[in-house]
Amino acid sequence: MSDPKRTVLVCQNCTCLSRQADKVLASFKAADLPEDVEIVPSGCLGQCNMGANARIVPEETWYCRLTPEDVEKIV
Repeated sequence: MSDPKRTVLVCQNCTCLSRQADKVLASFKAADLPEDVEIVPSGCLGQCNMGANARIVPEETWYCRLTPEDVEKIV
């Protein structure tokens, strides 16, 4: 497989984890995404007061206050 064209970074730091970031990550991993999209757990993304957070690169699209149910709307 070639390098992914997009990477979804899902914060797994303590504040985001207290806001279901682990379930958000699982929802992204369970989603039917194209092969060129990689889902990666990340450290703190620096937006703790807005967690759970995800960042999509290279577009630099940010999603904040995510819930597992939000993932369906994003993908």
